[in-house]
Amino acid sequence: GLARHLPGLLNHHVAVREWGDQVVFLHRILEGGTDKSYGIHVARLAGVPDRVIERAREILEDLEEGAERVRKAVEAPRKGPRQAFLFELPPDPALEKLKKLDLERLSPLDALLALKELQELAGGRRKGRGAPRKRGRPGKEGEKEEGQGTGRTLFES
Repeated sequence: GLARHLPGLLNHHVAVREWGDQVVFLHRILEGGTDKSYGIHVARLAGVPDRVIERAREILEDLEEGAERVRKAVEAPRKGPRQAFLFELPPDPALEKLKKLDLERLSPLDALLALKELQELAGGRRKGRGAPRKRGRPGKEGEKEEGQGTGRTLFES
């Protein structure tokens, strides 16, 4: 978590008791992180509309399924013959970092921070790139705004 990156920062969580899909916050603060997020439960307690809560659950389920697929892909043994190398290749820092991630205990914020770090390790986007492009109509007929008509996507490096 952030406590690993910021000296003097400590991670704590509120103790909870779960009964089915119900959560009761026990008014006790405990040291360390937790492997669960209760943001949707807090939103329900705060009176967020049911349709918003349901959509949040759908998104969370999709994210959890995606994380499980990544975990399985990273942990799965390779099938088929492997390429033999004359010289040992140096380890890929991004791949090594990815293998060490504990996806079961990673919070959404930690996942975003890890993805940013992996992208930087892999030589991806640098600071200042990837800002949203201005949308709208071109100024003069025949002119194109930045990014229009280039076939580029938001995820292009």
